[in-house]
Amino acid sequence: MYRKKLIYTHIEMPLTALADFEELGRTDPLFAKLDDSLKRNNGLWNAEAERILLGTAGR
Repeated sequence: MYRKKLIYTHIEMPLTALADFEELGRTDPLFAKLDDSLKRNNGLWNAEAERILLGTAGR
């Protein structure tokens, strides 16, 4: 299995496995939104998740 790491250099966020988003989403609304997006897309990173993440940059 191939694993990729995607890093947005202008966003300060620890490297986090996509599989951990559900658990982190219990206390962090950003991860909850990201997890919802992943679930709608077979657990894969997608354009919607990227928009959610990039929409938080600088906040």
